[in-house]
Amino acid sequence: MKQVYYNGKVYTNTGGNPVQAFIVEDGVFFAVGTDEEMVTLALGPAMALFDLHGGFVCPAFPEAQGASLNFESDRDFDESVRGRIARGEKADFVVLGKSPFEVPDKEIKKIPILSIYKNGKEK
Repeated sequence: MKQVYYNGKVYTNTGGNPVQAFIVEDGVFFAVGTDEEMVTLALGPAMALFDLHGGFVCPAFPEAQGASLNFESDRDFDESVRGRIARGEKADFVVLGKSPFEVPDKEIKKIPILSIYKNGKEK
């Protein structure tokens, strides 16, 4: 089943501009783009929609976030496929209440973690 996450501020860490939405299928990112593109691409009975409510989404970085992300260990991650929101990458991502790029440095640690996903499944 394709899971469409939309209405977000998605930082892909691929060098491009942030996007609004992405699709996850079988634990990997299937596509990224605008809300309209992703909903249109995934239309069908085997689709679930998840509204991000404007939350900031970024790839999960276990070494940077530490125990707060509750990942079992760094061994759960393959260096070649983590840290980017792009087609074919593992769907390990975090939804934050605010963008760390839009708050003062001293406020970053206060940003609430709204959701954590590993292999496309909420933890």
